[in-house]
Amino acid sequence: VTVSVLYWRVGPPLRHEVEMATIHVRGLALVIILCLSIRATTGADAGWTARVCGKPRPPFKESHFAAPALVPCPAADGDASAPAPTKCFVAACMDGTVAMLRAETGKQVWSRAINSPLRGSPLVVAGSGVAVVTTLLSEVVAVRLADGAVAWRWKSDTPAKGTWVFEPVLGPTPTTVVVGGRDMNAIVLDAGSGAATCTVQATDGIWGPALVARLAGGDGTPPMLFAAQTASCVVFRADLPAACSTAATDSAAAPERVSTRWRTDIAPPGLSYKHKPAFWIFGGPVIVGDGNAVAVGANDGAVHVFNADTGARVHKVPVGAGGISANLMADTRPAFRGLRVLGVNEKGTVFSVSVPRVGTWATRGGSDAPVAEWARISGVTSVKAKGVAFDVTVGLVFVAGVAAGGRGGSVVAVSTQRAPASDASPVRVVAELPACEAPAALTCVDCGAAAASTASRHAVVACNDGTHVGVTLPLPGDLVERSEVGQAPQPSPTPAPPPPPVQSQEVRVVLDTDAPPPGVEPHTRDAPNHVVVRADEPQAGLDP
Repeated sequence: VTVSVLYWRVGPPLRHEVEMATIHVRGLALVIILCLSIRATTGADAGWTARVCGKPRPPFKESHFAAPALVPCPAADGDASAPAPTKCFVAACMDGTVAMLRAETGKQVWSRAINSPLRGSPLVVAGSGVAVVTTLLSEVVAVRLADGAVAWRWKSDTPAKGTWVFEPVLGPTPTTVVVGGRDMNAIVLDAGSGAATCTVQATDGIWGPALVARLAGGDGTPPMLFAAQTASCVVFRADLPAACSTAATDSAAAPERVSTRWRTDIAPPGLSYKHKPAFWIFGGPVIVGDGNAVAVGANDGAVHVFNADTGARVHKVPVGAGGISANLMADTRPAFRGLRVLGVNEKGTVFSVSVPRVGTWATRGGSDAPVAEWARISGVTSVKAKGVAFDVTVGLVFVAGVAAGGRGGSVVAVSTQRAPASDASPVRVVAELPACEAPAALTCVDCGAAAASTASRHAVVACNDGTHVGVTLPLPGDLVERSEVGQAPQPSPTPAPPPPPVQSQEVRVVLDTDAPPPGVEPHTRDAPNHVVVRADEPQAGLDP
């Protein structure tokens, strides 16, 4: 319109210049539109894009805070063209939508409306055939994995206004879940019926992904629950009785009340969430090593390590500027045995902390100081708590973060093992791909031992515009070829001939604890720290 008006208002000598300018403007606009169309439709940045979530309900502005949960696809979803074996993921949205999609293609399997804004990431309870989601209206809802139908609902009886239930974690058995929330205790629920079996008394709300349960030990130790009270900066442990693990069908029955074994306040004197700067615990606990220690991250930019038996804080490890709001991950590879934790802070700093043994497993003759290494991801200025995933089989941390200035977001694969013949920090970026404008959560599709030798990883990114994006990140050859940090792959040894059969013998093993290693049965004790094992042949890893 502007060009047309200008054309008729100017005299004939200038009309040719106006016509040429119009051609240039149209050509430039065409190039811009073509570039934007190519960026939006090609698979260079993402393998697929699927819109799952609708607009969030006021006053919320983000589509979701939840990371997708992986699950095998239902056998009867009717997609005969899908590759096998197939993986699906369950997504939860702030508009109340729960949906299952194929991780390879983004094709929807089913979608259900829960009619409540969903806050936490779904928890897949395979033993009960359900995915459990939590709402901002004090509810826990289980949907069937087969078709998305609602299996049961549980509602908190806490009278406080605005009681949010945060995401669930697996409980003391594979068919129980534990939930916590603002202004409520930790509740153990039967995943099959939704009945509450027991409740752990908390003096303050349990916000965020701040729960972790440990199954019963082979030495007779009970199931344990570790939790972090976000606002009051308290970490506690509770030993769960047998009633918490018993299947329950009566949703009206009163749950058993459980007291905490220990409680530790880690806030500096006179400082809490009410002060500026506030002190919070958003990163949930992670069990370190053989269960002898628990580590949490806080917004003071440090990893705090506690003795699991006594609750005493034994280490405070700074890991760079920026609060830690994502859960930590223990490195379970044989080289580390769970004594190294990985994480990322809100400013895009990936860190690795090696923790010495604590308590009865304390290091003898070695350094008692933890070792921390970290590196900042260039260009990433903001990482949400759920924008992180781990693949400890090759020491990878995946980060979905917002780039500088808020212009777009990327998925970055960060290695925590050193490059070959390098003395540089082991924390290094090995792959990066654009994802979406505002990535909020991330799940790695093919992380694990089965994919340790493959040359790429696939991830599903949940974005704040309501879409989910599938991305493929190529990995460098030196990362996938080495089996352990700092160790080159060894050639397969020639199989040795089978040893001749031997008669039963006693193997005396002196351990640092009075409990035998997992799987070593039967046993007896003839001293506080002696274990006698009877076996047909010496067991691997035991030094007589």
